Amino acid sequence: PLNNPWELRAFGLTHLAPAAPPAAGAGPALGHTPKRHKTNKLHAARSRPTLAGEVVAMNSPTNEMYCLAPRSPITVIACILSMTSAAFADESVEYLRDVKPILREKCFACHAALGQKADLRVDTVALLIRGGVSGAGLVPGDADKSLLIKRVTEVDSSARMPLDGKPLTNREISSLRAWIEQGAAAPKDELPEDSPRHHWAFQSLQRPPVPRTGEAFNLAGHTATSPIDAFIHAEHRRRGVTPVHPAEKHVLLRRVSLDLVGLTPTRDQLHRFIENTSADAYERFVDQLLASPHYGERWGRHWMDVWRWRRAPSTRRSSR
Repeated sequence: PLNNPWELRAFGLTHLAPAAPPAAGAGPALGHTPKRHKTNKLHAARSRPTLAGEVVAMNSPTNEMYCLAPRSPITVIACILSMTSAAFADESVEYLRDVKPILREKCFACHAALGQKADLRVDTVALLIRGGVSGAGLVPGDADKSLLIKRVTEVDSSARMPLDGKPLTNREISSLRAWIEQGAAAPKDELPEDSPRHHWAFQSLQRPPVPRTGEAFNLAGHTATSPIDAFIHAEHRRRGVTPVHPAEKHVLLRRVSLDLVGLTPTRDQLHRFIENTSADAYERFVDQLLASPHYGERWGRHWMDVWRWRRAPSTRRSSR
């Protein structure tokens, strides 16, 4: 515990003001008798408050002070909370910075795009003011009449919001109250959260129309025959890109082999591919690589890393 009124004052827990000693015959302040300490010529006399709310007199070389020194933990907490509320009342609270993150964390799960319990949405200020079956969610300029504040400060835990989460902290409630008292300002172009049902992963697959170029075209020296080539060619034209000349056969073989199986082609594979002049030589070699066990080993390794695969321990020590 702090044992010096000046230390208490540094924490904002006491109010010190010059005052004269109590007049003769006057009753003690707050029902307690002030304790007077002798003057020290160099330093203010130290005093140790012993009771909550006790008025302590202190002599200093310049003047005489009285302080209200709270000692009870409940009193200290109440002082801190009142100081916090006063601080928020004095400073401006920004909706996007201070308020919406609180609503997103505490309220969006039940009152936004995922669900609208009690027909209430809080993902925009306009929807929050409109409210739900219980009425308007907030009244700009009047926090005490706002349903939002009433719900998050409800004493009954069965009615306090959020129902399935930790209650709001005193700082969060102070932010909401200050924002409402300041008029509940928010961006005019604020939009509600988009429904997750609109995410591309939940959309049905559809075959897009194949781009029509209106002319024959080549990709890397080959006449395009696949619809995929048409998409590539259309993108090339849009970006003004000209395809490079086709790679030499030994370079092409090395590229596809490293990509699919992670290994360079053998000398025998290289000679057979170079000597093969058929139109489908490249496709046949790709099919061979896809049928190779090395293809499964290369790409299965990534999945095993995701699932944290480990070999079964053969000894007492686990092998990684």
